[in-house]
Amino acid sequence: LAKNGYYKNNEFFRVIKDFMIQSGDPSNQGTGTASIFGGKTFDTEISNQLYNIRGALALANTGQASSSSSQFFIVQNSQDMTIQIQDKTKYPQKIIDAYKKGGYPSLDGSYTVFGQVISGMDVVDKIKGVSTGRSGMHQDVPKEDVVITSVTVSE
Repeated sequence: LAKNGYYKNNEFFRVIKDFMIQSGDPSNQGTGTASIFGGKTFDTEISNQLYNIRGALALANTGQASSSSSQFFIVQNSQDMTIQIQDKTKYPQKIIDAYKKGGYPSLDGSYTVFGQVISGMDVVDKIKGVSTGRSGMHQDVPKEDVVITSVTVSE
């Protein structure tokens, strides 16, 4: 989807300071979706090698099985979150150290982590600072548009 320009002009429609920012819905409402599988949603894919550290990109889902699609979030919390790690023997020391710089270990095992912000966290941090409010039935909606103007995929 990113390579085909799907995310261009998508807005970050949900911004929760010290947690995450969410986009990936061309309707910019958080209600639309697409996928590379003909628009059908698909299973959450969990890896014990990928974590929700600060800057992680993960697919949003509804909490229901097979509800992943085009919506994604970027974890932007910068606080030490090692307190959320229940069993430190299941985490490599490198990841525990990363969680000292932010992230959300409580999300591990529930969302498909598929990428990592490697440059530009300053932009993510600016987005987390926008003023938000309620819009219709949705909370945490930016009061001003925050738009994705381009996407680059690094392999």
